[in-house]
Amino acid sequence: MNLMITEFCGLGNSVLLSNIFFITSNKNIILIGNDKYGGLSIHRDNSYLKKIINIKKNNLYSIIRNIKIQDCIIIPFTSNPPIFFLIALIVFSKEKIITSKKFIKDMNFFKLKIIKLILVIKKMINKNFDIKEIDYLDDENEREINKKFIEGLNLKDEQLNVEFKFIYNENSDILTNHELEKNKYFVIQPYANNGNKSAKIWPESMFVSLIQLLKKNFSSYKIVLVGDKNDLKNSKNKFSYNQVVNLIGKTDLDDLISLLKHSKYNICHDSSVLHISDILNKENISIFGPTNFKKNKPYSTKSKTLYKNYFCSPCVGWSENYRRNIDEVEALQICKYNHKCMKDINPEDILNIIFEIN
Repeated sequence: MNLMITEFCGLGNSVLLSNIFFITSNKNIILIGNDKYGGLSIHRDNSYLKKIINIKKNNLYSIIRNIKIQDCIIIPFTSNPPIFFLIALIVFSKEKIITSKKFIKDMNFFKLKIIKLILVIKKMINKNFDIKEIDYLDDENEREINKKFIEGLNLKDEQLNVEFKFIYNENSDILTNHELEKNKYFVIQPYANNGNKSAKIWPESMFVSLIQLLKKNFSSYKIVLVGDKNDLKNSKNKFSYNQVVNLIGKTDLDDLISLLKHSKYNICHDSSVLHISDILNKENISIFGPTNFKKNKPYSTKSKTLYKNYFCSPCVGWSENYRRNIDEVEALQICKYNHKCMKDINPEDILNIIFEIN
């Protein structure tokens, strides 16, 4: 089976697509997207992928040619392709597209009208064409939802392989270059959402207090700060302490994986850092608040979470009160409770978890 999977999602979401890549033994899988947050790059060493296509680096003819030969195209529920690419998928796909019911439902009016019209014409021209819509609950875990897309392929049991693997590359030189010993440092992610404000970010003052607590209680350990280049504007002239190695904006994906893999603990938000740590089966502590805990929670027994589960949570995503989707930035702006779900989590809570594990 020739299978194409669309990316167009966050880095953490792309990591969680890994189980879809192992569904068949023929390895005729193409991952296509725009690599906006590194969702393509992180899979570049995955031998189960026949090809990775970045639409920004390929011409339209090449993209269409690859679409035409696919037996099935999966648009995961976290994937949000641009409309021109979505039109190309429908027009040139051979037989079947699998997407989620909510993907169609959540389109804006203009986009929905265009897509529905193209679908009608497509089905008139190709009566064998089918678009299968996968349904799922809002509180279902992301890995379980991805499995439903696998089931939508209707493969025989002997063709299915739902084992979760994550093939990655790392750069151990990052440890040597910064004089870091394995299991002798903590990794902390002070920011998230690619440098933008977000309701899911723990207050900066809490991280400052946490760093002081870790320095006091683990004087022989270093503290490594990680984040992408967009976080640099937030961390400028901050966190200049002894024992602290500030690598925000200074690492690539291979560096990040190495840092997370060889740390003592990773302390992070509901983000790609959490999902990578979780898949690596590393000790990590994640801070949850306004996002959907049930959908995004980690799997590994080594992953610990801090979550207050207040009545107003989650407020990021679909909102029953506003009857529309609320993003992380807006959730922070409209919060009526002073960001209580995050502010009520204390640095001491994290320290206590570390002591309990030890």
